Amino acid sequence: MFSTGWNDWGENRLGNADRDTGKGALMKSLNCAALAAVLAMSICAPVQSAPTWAEGVNYFLIEPARPTSMPAGKVEVTEVFSYACPACNLFVPTMHKLQTSLPPNAVFDFLPAAFNPSEDWPVFQLAYLTAETLGVADQTHDAMFNAVWQSGELAVIDPTTRGIKSRLPTIVVNGKYRLHTESAGDNEKLVELVKWLVAKESK
Repeated sequence: MFSTGWNDWGENRLGNADRDTGKGALMKSLNCAALAAVLAMSICAPVQSAPTWAEGVNYFLIEPARPTSMPAGKVEVTEVFSYACPACNLFVPTMHKLQTSLPPNAVFDFLPAAFNPSEDWPVFQLAYLTAETLGVADQTHDAMFNAVWQSGELAVIDPTTRGIKSRLPTIVVNGKYRLHTESAGDNEKLVELVKWLVAKESK
């Protein structure tokens, strides 16, 4: 039977179908536009670039380089410190983080420094070297900092003036580069810079 496209209520079925098809096409177009916008934003989103380390600003060449006793393929990372240095005491948590974040070919060690013979600093230098010789440096290292700066058993601050000659801890990488917290920017950046220098020396 021939259909006129009109139902019993006077509605045009063909017109409704056209409208439904038009709505479907419109929704498809909107979905495509939304997908394109998401892709565009993901492509155009700024990519966080790695820090750019500058020689002479963030780290410094040691000239001439200090020879290391490391075997081939190993990179030495040394902290120059003193138990009498307040900044070295504050650096202890960062030192532990640095130790655990270094790659397997990096060897972390310590070099005790004595800056002023009239102070107690050379005594602390001797204390570390003695502990290292006895093979107990790993057990006594943190304990020495605690005795100087927390319990006060080996305090080096004048109780009257509260003064001390402060020195920053210095990190030396493979006898070639030296850096410290201030040159790197902060403790977190120091860790990243040391890892970057170790990678540089590992090539």
